[in-house]
Amino acid sequence: MKKIVASALAFALLWSLFPMAQNVAASGTVASGGAVSGSVISGGAVSGDTSSPDKEFDVNPPTDCFCYTPPAPYIFQVKKAASLKKVSLSWRKSDNTKYDVYRCKGKGKLVKLATAISKGSYVDKKVKAGNTYTYYVVVSGWSTNHAAVATVTLKPGKIKGLKAKRIRGGVSLKWKKTKNVSGYQVQMKFFVKGFKTSYNHVKFTKKRNFKRKMLVKGRRFGFRIRAYKIVNGKRIYGKSKTIIRRAG
Repeated sequence: MKKIVASALAFALLWSLFPMAQNVAASGTVASGGAVSGSVISGGAVSGDTSSPDKEFDVNPPTDCFCYTPPAPYIFQVKKAASLKKVSLSWRKSDNTKYDVYRCKGKGKLVKLATAISKGSYVDKKVKAGNTYTYYVVVSGWSTNHAAVATVTLKPGKIKGLKAKRIRGGVSLKWKKTKNVSGYQVQMKFFVKGFKTSYNHVKFTKKRNFKRKMLVKGRRFGFRIRAYKIVNGKRIYGKSKTIIRRAG
């Protein structure tokens, strides 16, 4: 008998609460401890004021709300041609997404190169050897503030593995090969206490070694090597590498 009475009381309590639940759902209010009825915008931010349990929830977000920022495409390859006459860009694209490509030379003005391209690559042939270019790739229609950025310099690579040793009457040099170059320039200077000296041209060579003889034994000499590439009849130099040794 007690179980029957308890079940009846529980049923009556639930039945009395049912109209209240209907009113809450219809009005869109936020009940204390309950869930919010409304929309959620990008980033998980809730549109509406939930500070008061009696205030109605605003289902429509404000029109000036910035709810979405497109992800910047990830540039995974920026490659200069061996001729130093073009630059190839490629990036991982999203499905059904188009991109704009911009470029600036050095610290110069930003220029748009391509608009609404659907593929994940672009080749820039309007470049000049010796310059540095910065590229921006962005989802079409968006500002470059949301762009992927990459920089490339159209010069030969830096000299690596430069070594020098004393030989009888001079100094011997050797270095590693630099890819896609026309040759190397050797420069030299001698050190004199109390005087400032500078590097001067000694030789252009296609070899990866150089010997300088007839030097004063024990005196310090500086050598500077840099690679160059001939483009349209002009030598384009890469970064130099310097080493100092005493003559043998």
